[in-house]
Amino acid sequence: MKIILLLIFLSISCSEATKKSEQEDKIIPSSITKKVETKEIKIQKEEIVGEKLQFEYEVLEEIPHDINAYTQGYIFKNNILYESTGQYGSSTLRKVDPKTGQVIQKISVGFRYFAEGIEMYNDKIYLLTWKNNICKVYDSVNLGEIGEYRYSGEGWGLCLINDKFYMSNGTNLLQIIDPKTFSVVNTINVIDQDGFPLMDLNELEYAKGYIFANIWMTDKIAVINPNTGVVVNIIDFHPLRKRLKNNSSAETFNGIAYNEEEDVFYLTGKNWSKTFKVRIF
Repeated sequence: MKIILLLIFLSISCSEATKKSEQEDKIIPSSITKKVETKEIKIQKEEIVGEKLQFEYEVLEEIPHDINAYTQGYIFKNNILYESTGQYGSSTLRKVDPKTGQVIQKISVGFRYFAEGIEMYNDKIYLLTWKNNICKVYDSVNLGEIGEYRYSGEGWGLCLINDKFYMSNGTNLLQIIDPKTFSVVNTINVIDQDGFPLMDLNELEYAKGYIFANIWMTDKIAVINPNTGVVVNIIDFHPLRKRLKNNSSAETFNGIAYNEEEDVFYLTGKNWSKTFKVRIF
């Protein structure tokens, strides 16, 4: 009798095990399929955020650049290059002729300020300071100072997307800021394609549907999806440094200005002797 009961128990156990195994076989393929579908959707989303680019470039022209300019911010507006330069005691805001590199106008930002990135909004120039927690506002015509805003943390780079500022602070974090109040309305964590934070984001420029960001202490620019913070590509501009002959004081690559009408970028660096007019395709 005991033997019969044991056989019945083993039969039931085997049946349940087989049933569970069959259920798992059904669940696993379904789960894998779902993950693949999600990944495909994400890839499609990344591809359509901006222009379809190969992320290659060609140098169209070399333009003289003030070797004493410790470039922090760079924008192209109204056929003029606006440039901010750093260092305590010698920070400036200036207008530069994009054809000759000649400084048209220059003002001092103030002895106690270390100027950083700039952007234009409603014909006003917004200029960040490194550790002063102040964004200075200037008239874009005569460069007269007309106001200021306070913010928390360090200020590095600045760009404008859909009437909102995107500000870097040297980390992988971009703050989205309302220009009218300079209050933070959102943040974006920038991550590389492997899911790791991309640190040292510096000068910013919005072009072709992407954020182009200098990576501090490198000759590289990260191309970022502004909706997700995912780095789409990193472009290495180190070959430009080789063109800086007799420019031993040339420091880090920094300065991205986009001319939408001509579809060209103006790229330079701190104390570089040249600005490079470049097409990215």
